[in-house]
Amino acid sequence: MNVEDLPFHLRLRLAFLSCVVTIFFFLFHHFYLQINLVHCILIKFLTHIHLPPTGM
Repeated sequence: MNVEDLPFHLRLRLAFLSCVVTIFFFLFHHFYLQINLVHCILIKFLTHIHLPPTGM
């Protein structure tokens, strides 16, 4: 399957999708560390407060 064999509107849609995916992955990569850090802190904080020392 070749990209050149596709009709123009399909090629345009494919290019648009790849652009959207690229932007999405860039934003995900940019915010992932901050979100991961906050998530880890929240998990440790909540488990430290709400669970007994023995855990689940």
